[in-house]
Amino acid sequence: MMEKMKNMGMDEIKDVEWIALIKEILEIEKDVSEETELNIFEYDSLSKINLIVAIEAYCGKRIDINKFLLCDTFEDLLNLIYDAKGND
Repeated sequence: MMEKMKNMGMDEIKDVEWIALIKEILEIEKDVSEETELNIFEYDSLSKINLIVAIEAYCGKRIDINKFLLCDTFEDLLNLIYDAKGND
């Protein structure tokens, strides 16, 4: 997973790349978009941990787990990622 992120250029991962990475980590097979609902509680703990690790590796710091758990859509999750990355 981390190798894939390095190949993408971790400084400039786009929405489409993040959605693809999230789908891979959470093992989502259906098509999704930013507007797709996301109930993070539907996924197993290991998948959630892997997603958090990927996000924190990209951001270079820890994220607010409560905000992570409150993400209702993929757009909310993307906003969390970009907000954390931008607040260096």
